[in-house]
Amino acid sequence: MPDETKPPAPPHKRQKKSAEKGPKGNVASQKIADAVGAAAKTISNHNVSKPTGGHEPRRESGEKGMSAHKENGSMFEGLSSNLLSVEGAKKFAAWYIDTSEKVAKQAIEMQASATKWAKETPLAPIFDAQIEYGKKFVERSASAARSLWRLE
Repeated sequence: MPDETKPPAPPHKRQKKSAEKGPKGNVASQKIADAVGAAAKTISNHNVSKPTGGHEPRRESGEKGMSAHKENGSMFEGLSSNLLSVEGAKKFAAWYIDTSEKVAKQAIEMQASATKWAKETPLAPIFDAQIEYGKKFVERSASAARSLWRLE
């Protein structure tokens, strides 16, 4: 009888192997959580307008609300014209690009610090290349976005 081999099981029927954690597995997770928390804190502290005062009064419903809307005019009347202009969009885009660039750079720095253990191993050049290409990618992406929005 010829030697018959079974084909591998489909991916959804394969048994999942549990991930093994090294002695520093929890420390790395904590460092990642700390870095994300620090990035979120940095973002929230930079030029983000926060509401002042309490809650807005409840809006009227039904016919009263509709008639009040018709009497008061356009619903965009109270908004600043800067928010609806090209300059407002450019300011928002500049803020978004700068913030995204800072967060990406912090993530790359965190990756560099998380891979310091590999300095004396054959993996060091791979990690160094990842970090270097990541930095170039972030720099070029931010530059392209600024050029697209004509912010430079």
